[in-house]
Amino acid sequence: MEKRTLCGIYEAGACPLLPSPTGEDCLEKNSRKQAAGEETCPVFECLQKHGVASCLDCEASRCHLLETLDLYYPIRAPYDRRYGRRRELVRHLDERLRRRWRQRHQPVKIPDKTIVRVRWYLDLLEALLEEGVRTVSSWEIGQVVGVDPWLVRKDLSHFGEFGRPNMGYDVAFLKKQIVEIFNLVLTKRLAWVGKERLKDPDTAGLLAANGWEIAALFDTEASGPGDEFEAHPLLKMPLILPALDVDAVAVAVEGPQAQKAVDMAVSAGVKAVLNLTDTHVAAPPDVVLREPSVAAALFALSYYVAHTDGSES
Repeated sequence: MEKRTLCGIYEAGACPLLPSPTGEDCLEKNSRKQAAGEETCPVFECLQKHGVASCLDCEASRCHLLETLDLYYPIRAPYDRRYGRRRELVRHLDERLRRRWRQRHQPVKIPDKTIVRVRWYLDLLEALLEEGVRTVSSWEIGQVVGVDPWLVRKDLSHFGEFGRPNMGYDVAFLKKQIVEIFNLVLTKRLAWVGKERLKDPDTAGLLAANGWEIAALFDTEASGPGDEFEAHPLLKMPLILPALDVDAVAVAVEGPQAQKAVDMAVSAGVKAVLNLTDTHVAAPPDVVLREPSVAAALFALSYYVAHTDGSES
């Protein structure tokens, strides 16, 4: 992946304000101009003034360049052209900063279906990287995944601005952003309830691929000699869990024990629960509860199959 400009909008050498046919690095070019006493990009000066490495790292709620909109512009062109280009750049940066600030301080709920589709997009991006593909359009993503291009753009817009009109998405850059946004790089700690489910060889790989490690294992039955996994008694969860600093609890025990496990996890301060059983459980509104139930999915499919092609049965 090529280096991007300091504003994070263009690839090296592609900036229309400081064009560089040789693909010279944005920082290097501005530093050279500064050393020679020449005019530099206002973004470069703004970042130096506020001690930020790039606009993507800026924590402001409004673009600082708005304060200096009417000052000089580092391209040799008529004033109206200079002013117009600068205003376009500042508007783009300001909207991005405002959106990022709102996401951090006034978080908007992202639809569950959007998050599921982003997982599909990430799988595709990883496959494209292996094939050596550098850019991909929303139309191409939609064709492979099976959704409309406008929905791809809408899904990704929930998390930021990653593509450019008529040029598509930088595959490596978009993958990196999704991985960082979904916190797939940092290891998260998970408490697991139900040792039988861990015997599935695919479970450990799935957890590792998404950055999760098991901090503690609980079960309704005490561990015995020869058990593959050592589990704490479920009743001791309220005593053990607070000291583990876990990020979530996965529940894999059926029946009334599932709700009991959720209640004890919530009482211990856990704010995210994954219910892997077909037992419906409840949690307070401030707790994230996910229930990817196979039984529920089959129930829904039964309805859709029965009412396909105009069937009334």
